[in-house]
Amino acid sequence: MLYVVALTQALTGLRWGEVSALRWEALDVDARVLHVRRKVVRGEELPTTKTNRARLVGVPLALLDELLAYRAWAEAEALPGRECGLMFFSNVGTPLGSARISHALRDARASVGMRSRLTSHGLRRTVTDLLRQAGVDPVVAKSLVGHTTDRMREHYSYVRPSEVRDAADRVAGLVFGEAD
Repeated sequence: MLYVVALTQALTGLRWGEVSALRWEALDVDARVLHVRRKVVRGEELPTTKTNRARLVGVPLALLDELLAYRAWAEAEALPGRECGLMFFSNVGTPLGSARISHALRDARASVGMRSRLTSHGLRRTVTDLLRQAGVDPVVAKSLVGHTTDRMREHYSYVRPSEVRDAADRVAGLVFGEAD
């Protein structure tokens, strides 16, 4: 289950509280979207997101396949707690605690020898930055990750050295009349 939780965060940029509040009814399989409407804070499910705005988040095919396989497996294995309707749940049918994913990410990082931290929030930052690098329209990117301002979107973005070099090369190309 923790793999599917991490994959969901890595491909959607959802906040931890939003992921832990996801219910199966929020997944529109045909449209390949998640309806993000609620959050969990300190184990309590609340009826709104952090920004008090519901939003649609696209679900890549790879994630959809994993979510559906996970749901089928949870049903086949009759996992305790699955009756609660949450996608990701504890054995007693309560929202999954953040410590579970934090420990799983820490262990994954250690198993591959990563020195830098790998966190749930870091996955969100990465998605925000990848949307920018992929050239996704800023309005769409902001909507996907639930940012209400451009400033917040910029806060989550990181300019890589290769991007700075590419920009400098493009300017030089314009100055010296060279094509890209």
